Amino acid sequence: MSDLVDQSKGTGDTSASSYSFSSSTSSSSSSSSSSSTKVVKQSSSTVKSSSSVLSSSTSSKSVGIKSSGQSYSDRVASDHGLDMGKEVEKLKLKMNEEMANIHQDMFQLMPISSPDAEKHVVLNSDSLKSCIDKTHGDRLKLNFDVNEFESESINIKTVGNKIEVHAKKKSKKGDEERNEEFSRVYELPTQNAVDAGNVSSSIYKDGVLTIELPVADAIAGTDVSLNQLQSALQSSSSSSAAQSSACTVRSSSSTTTSSKSVGIKSSGQSYLDRISSDFGIDVGSEMERLKLKMNEEMANIHQDMFQLMPISSPDVANTLVRLDSDSLKSCIDRAHGDRLKLNFDVHEFESESIHIKTDGNKIEVHAKKKSKKGDEERNEEFSRVYELPTANAVDAGNVTSSIYKDGVLTIELPVADAIAGTSVSLDP
Repeated sequence: MSDLVDQSKGTGDTSASSYSFSSSTSSSSSSSSSSSTKVVKQSSSTVKSSSSVLSSSTSSKSVGIKSSGQSYSDRVASDHGLDMGKEVEKLKLKMNEEMANIHQDMFQLMPISSPDAEKHVVLNSDSLKSCIDKTHGDRLKLNFDVNEFESESINIKTVGNKIEVHAKKKSKKGDEERNEEFSRVYELPTQNAVDAGNVSSSIYKDGVLTIELPVADAIAGTDVSLNQLQSALQSSSSSSAAQSSACTVRSSSSTTTSSKSVGIKSSGQSYLDRISSDFGIDVGSEMERLKLKMNEEMANIHQDMFQLMPISSPDVANTLVRLDSDSLKSCIDRAHGDRLKLNFDVHEFESESIHIKTDGNKIEVHAKKKSKKGDEERNEEFSRVYELPTANAVDAGNVTSSIYKDGVLTIELPVADAIAGTSVSLDP
């Protein structure tokens, strides 16, 4: 659903963002560069040498990191009341129902070199009911996975009471390039010639080909009724959708009936989008709201001050960031206004290598990772220290931290703790 990917154990440059909801990235190796125009700029906080503060005799206290089973986007959706889970589950269910027949043998195109290529699939009443469009009960819909084929190579035609699908593709075997052809012929119960003008077809950008026609055309002149098919469909569950045995496969007979081509419309949407629309599942609207909230939530992760710095960096002496009132405002949890939340992209680090501790009015984040340069394997260490306005020692018991499966680390504490004993106000 979300464009966020589980990269909690990836490797690579620390400046690379794994979040497709964001519109910019920032460098982790240069704290002197200006940050992108987000909520807060680097200049709103003070970066100073750590040597004058880390020599303090204040005892430090570790902060435990909870490993969350959810992604950060799931948390944001939950915090802001976006019911993504429910909508996505509805969509999954409908997609499973809709795509049930795509996995049956009878809806697989076969190489024309196959011994069975000349055999027709005879669609009987049992197999037809699994093809009824569940949003438009008077239409049949045949679905095919044509992801491996170029849309221009696919041709559909009607021949009497039959529909034929034909496709070509290029393949390689060693250095040899081959042209392969695939085909399948479907014979409908009707004794009449199928009117090609009533047959429509679309190919979706996720590689689904649909062929649709009125049920009445498929059963014209037979004793099968639309009511029978619809009632049989309603009484059967999705798990009992027709299997390939519900149709008959028989050798083709030579006929001289003229064939008529069916045009294929190239759809600009995915089949998933179509199903969402057909069944009134408003995932798109919820997703847009989630994107907006994710951009707001993740704004500070792309600022220089929230990048961990290699301790071998020439700027390591400037690793301490003094959080002033402006920078703290950008860290207020928008779902819980009485808490601060610092977000970090740590998808390149193993969760066990990350450590957080409080030291007086400071919070320190430390992490290690292995990297390779040529044949040389190196152990690298990264760190950042954040000084809060409060003159009191931060109570480690009030600081919580979680790491999410998409590589986001959060550190949270009450706003009151961050500004205790000061005149600082974080009111808007």
